[in-house]
Amino acid sequence: IYGARNGKMLVVFIDDLNMASVDRYGTQEPVALLLTLLDHGFMFSRAKDLSQKVIKSLQCIVASSTPGNGRTSVDTRFVSRFNVLGLTEPDYEELFTIFDIIIKSRLSEFDHSIKECTSKLTEATIRVFQSVRENLAPTPSKFHYIYNLKDISRVCEGICSVQPENVKNVFMLVRLWYHEISRVFFDRLVAEEDRRDAHARAENIALQLFPESAMRSLREEIVFGDFENVLERITVGADDARMYCDLGDFAKIRMIFSEVLRCYNDANDTKLTLSLFDMSLSHLVRLMRILKTPRGHALLIGIGGSGKRSLTKLASFANGFGLFELNLTRGYKESNFRDDLKELYLKLSVGPTVFLFSDCQIVDESFLEYVNNILCTGIHPGLFSSDEKEKICILFREQARDLSDEIDNASDALWQLFLETCRSNIHIVLAMSPSGDKLRLRCRKFPGFVSACTIDWFLPWPNDALEQVAATTLKGETNLFRSVGIDQVLRQVVSTHELALVTANHYLAATQRSYSITPKHFLDFIRCFKEHLYGNTNKVNASIKRLNGGLAKLNEVAINVDRMKVELKLKKEIVDSKTRDVEEILRATSLKTAIAMQSNEEASLKEAAMEEQAKKIIVEKHRADSSLMEALPAIEAASEALNNIRREDLQELKSFNNPPLQVKIVCQMCAVFRPTGEKLDDSWVDCRKILGNAKLLDLLKAYPKDNITEKMYRSCTKILTENERHEITVENLGTVSKAGAGLLVWVLAILRYYEVLKHVEPLRETVKSMENAQVKTEAELLQLRELLGRLQSELNNLDGAYVD
Repeated sequence: IYGARNGKMLVVFIDDLNMASVDRYGTQEPVALLLTLLDHGFMFSRAKDLSQKVIKSLQCIVASSTPGNGRTSVDTRFVSRFNVLGLTEPDYEELFTIFDIIIKSRLSEFDHSIKECTSKLTEATIRVFQSVRENLAPTPSKFHYIYNLKDISRVCEGICSVQPENVKNVFMLVRLWYHEISRVFFDRLVAEEDRRDAHARAENIALQLFPESAMRSLREEIVFGDFENVLERITVGADDARMYCDLGDFAKIRMIFSEVLRCYNDANDTKLTLSLFDMSLSHLVRLMRILKTPRGHALLIGIGGSGKRSLTKLASFANGFGLFELNLTRGYKESNFRDDLKELYLKLSVGPTVFLFSDCQIVDESFLEYVNNILCTGIHPGLFSSDEKEKICILFREQARDLSDEIDNASDALWQLFLETCRSNIHIVLAMSPSGDKLRLRCRKFPGFVSACTIDWFLPWPNDALEQVAATTLKGETNLFRSVGIDQVLRQVVSTHELALVTANHYLAATQRSYSITPKHFLDFIRCFKEHLYGNTNKVNASIKRLNGGLAKLNEVAINVDRMKVELKLKKEIVDSKTRDVEEILRATSLKTAIAMQSNEEASLKEAAMEEQAKKIIVEKHRADSSLMEALPAIEAASEALNNIRREDLQELKSFNNPPLQVKIVCQMCAVFRPTGEKLDDSWVDCRKILGNAKLLDLLKAYPKDNITEKMYRSCTKILTENERHEITVENLGTVSKAGAGLLVWVLAILRYYEVLKHVEPLRETVKSMENAQVKTEAELLQLRELLGRLQSELNNLDGAYVD
């Protein structure tokens, strides 16, 4: 069971009851559901269990428009449950009284001439309102031709937004009035004929009521706005009173917004490329007017590429408002949309923000219900949960104190202040396309799109606008059109676009199928034209460069050929001379080659002979060394015996005045070999000199054995032979003197070495002679090789000369 709090009654107001469409059974499902609730007091849950939900303490108040013009009749059974009150529209006198009071109270401080015209101003506004309602009735293609008292209020709001210093006479007042009725009543018109007729009727009314001022006022361009000082506010942060005043013509506005556009592109990574022709400026002025209005919302209707989103971004930037757009991703659905709306409301609590919502972002039709509720009531019911509301109230409490000193800290009061702040800060701009029936059906289902928004219909671009856009896009490329001129190219581009539009109309008439040619197609056409122009120009330039390069090469080749002919004649003479030189070189080469070959053969023979002789030398030398090796053991034994002799033993022998005979004989044999290098005889006195030499043992060990002469050998053997009877042996002498025995061993070893050396010496002489012959042969071979080297060098020089 559901219901209001105890002691309370829940009153539900349902507007636009006849908006529900009739199904094929002739019923209206929402009305049937409400009828069930009123008759039985309950509804069934849409969950699987279909549980019954009883609702108590409920009272309904419904509102419905008069049937007709696309509005259906409400089921009479449902109407029978209510007390029906018919509300007639106020007549002219009532409307005049209401709005005349409003205008007079606001213009009471203005000039006296202006205050006298307030009644005429009210009358003119009401007459224009009645005129458009009578002559511009809604149709399926003009479904938004719906005018009500809100439109008169918007005209009055615009008139009341000026200050006395900005409207000083009736002339300026008439311009202001005509500007406001044009924005409110005429901007939504889709046909040029409707606009022409509506403006004609409005001008007639103005001429009737303001004959002196209307003629001159309506002859000039009329543009009002509050952005005269927008550049100072954007660039240096200067204070801007935002005075709503007459800005003259579009030339001044174009200068202002050209700088604003430059500032926008400097401040944002995503650049805007806009051509500010008169039509785009008029739409931009309308957007600026809507956004400056409290709770002002806009419905921009135009085919793709008309500039709706770009102009909205620029207008938001110029007003200093934030911009919020949906960022669609794969799988984007209603829950994501709710999260984005929550983020939007947090931004709204901080400052004014423009919510730009286009038809290409309508992933689910349920999104439109959220937008419609925000337009009508400021928020979609159930968007925030209770916990989220509490968090928002906590965050908003400090800001609420700045907004109001008398604010209640209760959550309900904070929440209501939060909603009012967000509703005041939000400006919704709906960018829709009129193609097909979607927009008509959506506006029928969601009436807030028409009733809560100021409609601005984007008409097709005129020819001058197309030329300006093309000129802006092709700006800086005039050097590519030197042969035809940029003006002719622009006319051809516009003519091509017009031809496409005519062809699309013929296609529609012939096949009953529409093909939309949008401004975006025109921009794509310009872009493709520019790309192809660049590409083909680059190809042509490359071909020209290549051909010029070829011609330059041909000219260079012709010059080189003439030069080479002269050089060839000179070089032929040189070649003839060189040919003679080469023949001479060849003869010399042949001669030297023969000499080199002969010398090479001689060198080869000598080298073979040298190798054979070297082998013989090695054999003979080996024989001599082998024979000589027979004496080495005796020499080694002598050296060992000398090692066993002590210097004291020698000194002992020296001290003998009459030594033993064997010792004396041994010392005489030592004296024969002259170990000290002195020439001595074999007397004992000279022997004592030898024994007295301190280096005797070292001299004996290092004795030059190869220097022994035949005379020494014979003298020594003679002494041995003469004293055989004394048995001079090592064993016998060892018993007499150890030193004498060692000296005897040395003498015998020397004699044995000489005997071997005497036998080996012929062999050594032979080897020596053979080695000398070998050296001589090597010298001859070296000379031959040097000769061959010189010959080869000469041959190489001749070959080089021949090659040169």
